[in-house]
Amino acid sequence: MKKFLMIGAVAGSLFLASCSKDQAVVKDLEGTWTITEYSEDGVAQDISGFTTKEMTFTSCKLKKEDVCPATMTIGTADFTQVENMTYSISGDGTILTTTTVSTVSTAGGVSQTETCTGADDCTSVNTITEQTNDKLVYTNTRTDGRVSKMTLTKK
Repeated sequence: MKKFLMIGAVAGSLFLASCSKDQAVVKDLEGTWTITEYSEDGVAQDISGFTTKEMTFTSCKLKKEDVCPATMTIGTADFTQVENMTYSISGDGTILTTTTVSTVSTAGGVSQTETCTGADDCTSVNTITEQTNDKLVYTNTRTDGRVSKMTLTKK
């Protein structure tokens, strides 16, 4: 009987450790991050023309919520796009899943809102390759095999 209790205690500890690693990453992500690099299939993309390029992760506790709110804002002097999304962390802090809920685009003082439909087009499962308190690097392999990589630094 003691053997079964010990196995149960170890399994419970492993589950809590996994949850705490995911929650630790959520806590580290809280705040606004600047997108500093973006590449497609290993080729750096020029993002210097964007005056705004940031992602904001809102604090939350994964125990109580399956997902947390976030926004990504990309803009130039003439155009701004804000993606309202949710995110979650899993895999002991190695998987960042984002789901776009809606996109608000503004150009010339006119705003247009689009709601994302279709899970495949709205959800992105990303692999976190580097994560510290002030740096986040993640990659995404699309269904067509293309790989994108984004690097962010905390403001």
